[in-house]
Amino acid sequence: MAEWSTAFVNDLPDSSFLYVAPGGKQDADGKTTPRSLRFFPYKDSSGAVDLAHLRNALARIPQSSLSPALKTQLTTKAQRILSAQGGGRSSDEFRARSLGYELRDEGSEMPTLVGHVAVFNEWAEINSMIEGRFLERIDPGAFTKTIKESRDQMRVLFQHGQDPVIGEKPLGPIRSLEADAKALHYEVPLLDTSYNRDLVAMLAAEPPVLGSSFRFKVVRDSFDRKPIRSDYNPRRLPERTITELRMQEFGPVTFPAYAGAKAGLRSITDRMLLGPVIRMDSEDLSLLAQMIVLGQEYIEEQDDPGDAANIPVMQDVLKTLQSLTSYEVSEPDETEDEEASSAGRHAPPADAAPKGTSEGTPRSDWQYVPSLDVLRIAYEARERDAWIRTT
Repeated sequence: MAEWSTAFVNDLPDSSFLYVAPGGKQDADGKTTPRSLRFFPYKDSSGAVDLAHLRNALARIPQSSLSPALKTQLTTKAQRILSAQGGGRSSDEFRARSLGYELRDEGSEMPTLVGHVAVFNEWAEINSMIEGRFLERIDPGAFTKTIKESRDQMRVLFQHGQDPVIGEKPLGPIRSLEADAKALHYEVPLLDTSYNRDLVAMLAAEPPVLGSSFRFKVVRDSFDRKPIRSDYNPRRLPERTITELRMQEFGPVTFPAYAGAKAGLRSITDRMLLGPVIRMDSEDLSLLAQMIVLGQEYIEEQDDPGDAANIPVMQDVLKTLQSLTSYEVSEPDETEDEEASSAGRHAPPADAAPKGTSEGTPRSDWQYVPSLDVLRIAYEARERDAWIRTT
């Protein structure tokens, strides 16, 4: 495997990059100069997708100096490429669910952690910057081989070993790890240690503050790229079934809240692999990226002669969605309480011109859309300046 040195990257064709900025010239080999106009290499010299560099591009796009709209476009493009590659089977993936455990008092100094790692044949929506967006379920036999071959090497860790205090210290030995027709169950007697005593207080908290999670690599899976519309998948998201995986470790994690979402399996791969690279407002950016993907898919579906008029309408919608990222990327970290923050999200810019005046900065309209997670939407004023509330 060739080392991706500066010389190697400079010698790659333009098609190996997610984005080539305009304004350059092509050399004798058809490669853009200056090379600094080429961003995020993800294909090798043979044209094959390099998954590690594609994931690296996903991590670097939010930190680049490109425009917010372009960042959203490139993130969407990279996600779709990653999904087309099956999510990247060599990569660690992380799944978490709220609860999924209990503490059992067996008369010893420390309780036993009892719960289930995964529930089988339960569809869950995966929405990840790294992995893409699709529905996923786990086959009942997916854990059979990894338990048989690797159980002795598995560990039970807090926060997947990333907690700054506990680190990779084991919580306890795996006494039982068995699958039935519904779920993979475990029993772990907790070691009598100071860090476990602190952890027990969190595990026993009411209401619960922790969830269960596991780290794995996919060995075999199947993807239905164009499923039929169904009750569990009305949006026809791609459907993935994991039939075999290798699990390295599992354990309790702090489980992020999802407003309005049902308790169930969630991907925390972005959080565990990218860590501080992801801004807290990336959830809003992710929503915008999802809507852009759906809009692009809508355009692709307009293949009947009578559908032609729908395409420019959706193209205008996509332009509006792309413009929304300006606010989300530039929004400062929120330190106010939720009520004050929520009010601020629907306030006009401080230097915006009052309605009916010509002073201040160029005017924009601001639209409040509750159905889009209370996003503040700016779009270029066309016929009027106004405050609009849609319901």
